[in-house]
Amino acid sequence: RVSKITVTDNDAPNIRVTLVEFKYNKKVEYTLMGAQGYDSSPSNTNADGDRVVFFRTEDKRSSDNAQFNSIATYEELDEDTYRPAANSQTSQFQVNTVEPSTQHKDIAFHIPEDVRFMLKVEATDNKDLDEIQINISSAGNGQALYTPAQTSIQHISMDPGNHAFPTRSSTDGRVYQQAKILTHYHMYPNANFYDVLRVDVSDDDGNQRILDIPIVVIPQGVHFRQLGDQTRVR
Repeated sequence: RVSKITVTDNDAPNIRVTLVEFKYNKKVEYTLMGAQGYDSSPSNTNADGDRVVFFRTEDKRSSDNAQFNSIATYEELDEDTYRPAANSQTSQFQVNTVEPSTQHKDIAFHIPEDVRFMLKVEATDNKDLDEIQINISSAGNGQALYTPAQTSIQHISMDPGNHAFPTRSSTDGRVYQQAKILTHYHMYPNANFYDVLRVDVSDDDGNQRILDIPIVVIPQGVHFRQLGDQTRVR
């Protein structure tokens, strides 16, 4: 409380997600950032702007392989339309369905099989960074969130090796950087599967943003043969 004014935090943390796979060693970034401001619309009772901007950088691996989609995306969105209910403190964004620029375009992140990659999540807020919680996982409802263009690509739950992205969470403690950071490395050994990475970031006041990023595992495209042997070995 400041004098007779009560201040309430209703802004969720901003998110930047960086994906780098170590075959081409080029990164793609996804960003969700609140566009704070005054909204004079009569329907907005708290007069606080409910806009959020979404960025996706160009995938520069397209210069090495045409399989990679190089679309760069920028959208300013009404965050209220991404909430499950009115007055909910949670908003959920699915990268592949952000409209209009991504409409009818598959901007899933493609990773070659057997290639290690890094997922890095950076979160900032208008309060102490210590109070931010970051969780990353394979979305349990991934099959309902993304449909590959090729029917031969199956959900990661069908992979007999069970190589879905593991659940990881940030730790408590003081943060001496400009953002709270969670980093994890993973690898999908088998091609023709897809996963949906869920990045879930919240603060102590219950303000939460969720970002779902589809991952498609593609064939390596490199084969090895022993001398005198006609059998291909991956």
